[in-house]
Amino acid sequence: MPDTTKHRAKGVSWEAVLELKQRGLSHAQIAKIMDCSRQNVDYLVKQYGQELAVVETFKKNRADPLVAKQSQLLTALTPEKIEKMQGRDLVVSLGILQDKERLERGQATSNLSLFSRIVIAACEDK
Repeated sequence: MPDTTKHRAKGVSWEAVLELKQRGLSHAQIAKIMDCSRQNVDYLVKQYGQELAVVETFKKNRADPLVAKQSQLLTALTPEKIEKMQGRDLVVSLGILQDKERLERGQATSNLSLFSRIVIAACEDK
């Protein structure tokens, strides 16, 4: 993301402009609120708006890469690794990633914490 200081040309905060834009205000309305020209708002939205869209897309979909890593870890967790207790780190990683995925999706995570403790205890008992 760009520098968080105010836009040098007019002293207008690009973050504030983009926040107002996300709320659905027109460039003219934003300019009036920010006490700057519409052209300055146009510039800031053009300059920084695309980066904001990329960030928003990432925020909406950031749980999806966690699912891919879970699959990769499950594939790597073989019966041989479990037998030799080399799978413990993989199981713990899987639990962490699953917990983070559920957190990102706004789902409960406390039941997964219990699951993780059971798995860890089972690995320690072997």
